[in-house]
Amino acid sequence: MVPVERGRGIRLSVLASSITGMTKQAFGDDMGGPRHELEPALSTLLAQALIAYRIELDNEFERLLAQSGFPGFKLPVVFWPLLRHVDHPGTTVAELLEWTGWTEKDLFPMIGGVERWGYVDQYQSTHKGSGPTSYIAPT
Repeated sequence: MVPVERGRGIRLSVLASSITGMTKQAFGDDMGGPRHELEPALSTLLAQALIAYRIELDNEFERLLAQSGFPGFKLPVVFWPLLRHVDHPGTTVAELLEWTGWTEKDLFPMIGGVERWGYVDQYQSTHKGSGPTSYIAPT
C-alpha cells in the first residue's frame, strides 16, 4: 500500500473495497427468494487496483512537482518522460525522439498537448547550410 499523508489522497485499500462493493451484483427471484451476491471477476479486481494505483501515482507526482517549485502544475505522470528532457534554451525535437525512444506518431501529440496547456513553447530556427530545426523550451 502506498503511504499517504494524513488528510491527503485516499488509501488504496479503502478505494478498492468501495469499488468492489459498488460492482457486486445481487441476483434473486422476484418472490422474495434468497439473494446471492456474486464476487467480481479477477480481471475486474485487477483493473480496479490498476486505476487506484494510477490515481495515487498521479497525486504523488503532482505533490512532488509542487514541492519542486511548480505549484499549480496539474500534469499526469505520463508527460514526465517528455518534460524531463526539455531545458533552457530549448531541446530539439530530434533529441526528444532519441532520448525518449518514442516515435513521431507518439511524440507530436504529447508536444501539442503540453504546448496548448502552456508548459512549453515550440519554435523553429534556421542555421546556415541546414534546414529548419524545431525546438521545445519551457515557458
